[in-house]
Amino acid sequence: MKNILSVNFAVKRTYISVLQPSPKGLILKYINSTNQPVSLLGSDPITEQPGAVELRNMLSKIEYEIGRVSVSLDSELVFFTQIPGKEEMNISDLKQLVQLEIRTAIPESGPDDFVSALIPMKSAKNTLQSMTALIFSCELLQSCKELFAVLNKPIQFTEAAHFAAHNAFLYNYPDQSGKTVALINIQEHIIELSAIHKGQPAYYNQLAYDDKAKITDLCISEFKKIQNEYADKIDSAYFFGGELNIDILANVQSVAEDTGLQIHVGRLNAFRMIRGIEDQRIKEYCIRTAHLYPACIGGNIPSYHKIIELS
Repeated sequence: MKNILSVNFAVKRTYISVLQPSPKGLILKYINSTNQPVSLLGSDPITEQPGAVELRNMLSKIEYEIGRVSVSLDSELVFFTQIPGKEEMNISDLKQLVQLEIRTAIPESGPDDFVSALIPMKSAKNTLQSMTALIFSCELLQSCKELFAVLNKPIQFTEAAHFAAHNAFLYNYPDQSGKTVALINIQEHIIELSAIHKGQPAYYNQLAYDDKAKITDLCISEFKKIQNEYADKIDSAYFFGGELNIDILANVQSVAEDTGLQIHVGRLNAFRMIRGIEDQRIKEYCIRTAHLYPACIGGNIPSYHKIIELS
């Protein structure tokens, strides 16, 4: 089976992985990250940025034949909005709803400046159906194409990093597939929090914070909101992201218990069910960075959730 290349453009660096599908599961063939980020919307030529030069150098040295290329983009690079509606609506009506949201948020934009997709939300309690719109700048996507020209392979799939992390979770934690689970991405000044109910996205939100001391209370508040409005109970909460540390995990677990929330809290391990990690150096690296790679590993995995492409 052909190898899959996944690249996650994060705020502080870019993560790269190559996985090979096999009858027994996904096999890790390559993993790496840049030391510097890539600014996909910067004013400088994309291929001249130090982070881009570093990335292209890494890509050019990958020895495996690549059959598919996917890209995931952190929240700073994606415009998210919630729209009411059912997935059974015709594409034309859905496009109009999203274009209205874009014109409201970015009045100076034109209809050809963005491409978008919708992810239906499957709430267990809320009867009002909604979808999360993912809106990508065409300029940003063009920058990605220029970066990957060295591979002579087109980008087959572009995903928002948080929803790519959903795929990594569902693949690596099959024992959680029938439960309600919160996934929390701790970034610099931003928390992305979602709930998955029986394998399908039920809730998504972004929260800003200016002090790490506020992270616990923000998460607990969101857990309560989800249990009141979207699911009867959250069974587990898995954290990941560049700003995650052990103190955040311990504080959330402690406050959850104190407030009567019976939620298991843990660090999301992007490599839990990935095969082929035998080299000791690579094994230690994966253990240390497991919470940094969910979006990158998830980009190697076909989406578990439905995606409605609008353009």
